[in-house]
Formats: sequence, structure tokens, C-alpha cells
Amino acid sequence: MIKELFENGYLNIEKMIINEAKNLDITPIETLTLIELLYCYKRNKKIEKQIIEINLKQGSKVIDNALNSLLEKNLYEIYISYDNSLGDEFIKLDPLFDKLEACIGMPQVIKQKNKIDDVINLLQAKMNRVLTANELDYVKDFVYEKNYDKDKLAKVIDDIVASGKRITFRNIMVAVSNSNAKPDGSLTGLLSKMKG
Repeated sequence: MIKELFENGYLNIEKMIINEAKNLDITPIETLTLIELLYCYKRNKKIEKQIIEINLKQGSKVIDNALNSLLEKNLYEIYISYDNSLGDEFIKLDPLFDKLEACIGMPQVIKQKNKIDDVINLLQAKMNRVLTANELDYVKDFVYEKNYDKDKLAKVIDDIVASGKRITFRNIMVAVSNSNAKPDGSLTGLLSKMKG
């Protein structure tokens, strides 16, 4: 389940790995390397060692040691796929996803996905249209980061209707921003993109 949520963008797995580093028995450099492996997995399912070295500003030996340690701890697997008699090495993160599921418990993950789906469905119903990719990303962020749910959002939408404004994504996000104690930089970025 975590694998599907991660691949569909419903889950901020980086924070989960950082929070569960102790339970996974990984060092700080292994934690960062594992997060970079997630990015490699999303891009092309191959280990891009040079990119990991550049992103983490670490030498080849440090990254090699971290990758070997993560492999020994069974947090990822390597397999070879043959195409036209040429073999390519790919990574498989199923062991990591399984260990994370065991660490956090699946009911919490399922609840988070349902919460995001409920908010997306409510927004689409109220605005009478499908959300764009940027809007979906922001929705996932404010549900996950700000702990917004369908009920809080319904109240925000009711307040917008009561004030006589149209129900638009921008008006909803401004109202969400105003209801939070501190402004969110990503909201400012999204609003400026929407203006342009």
C-alpha cells in the first residue's frame, strides 16, 4: 500500500523515513542516501550514484558504504533486466515499503489516503471541475502538512459562500491561508503562479 501511495504522490515518504530512521536502524548518511534512492526510483528505477554524490555533497567512498549498508540491511534490492542482450541494473524498494508499513501501521496510511481523497472530491464537487496537477499537489501538501480534512475545508467553503465570493481554487487557498496562524511559502508561490 505504501508503494502505491508513494508512486501516486499521495505520501511524503521522505519525512516518514526521517521519522522512522531509528526503527530502520540507519545512520544519518544512510537516511539521506535512502531518500536519494527514492528519487532515483521515481526517475528511472536505477541507482544514479553520481547524482547521489552531487546532491549529498559526499565522496564516492561514503556513498558506496551507505549503499552497501542499506543493501545489507535489506532496504532495497538490485535486479538485472535484459533488453537486446544488454543487462541494466535496477533497484526495487519493496523491502523498504514493507518495513515502513510494519513501523507505522497501515491504518494510519489508509486514513491519510482517504483524507486526501475526501478533500479532493469535495473541492472538485464544489468547483464543478477537475483539479489541475499543481492544485492536486497543493491539496496533498495542505492535507498532509496542515492536517486539513474535509470538514475544515467545508467550513472554509461555507465562509466563502457566506461572504458572497465565488468558489474558486484561489479563493479557497486564500481562505485556508488566512485561517492558518502563519503564512505558507508554497501557498504564496502557488498564488503568484495563478496570477501569471
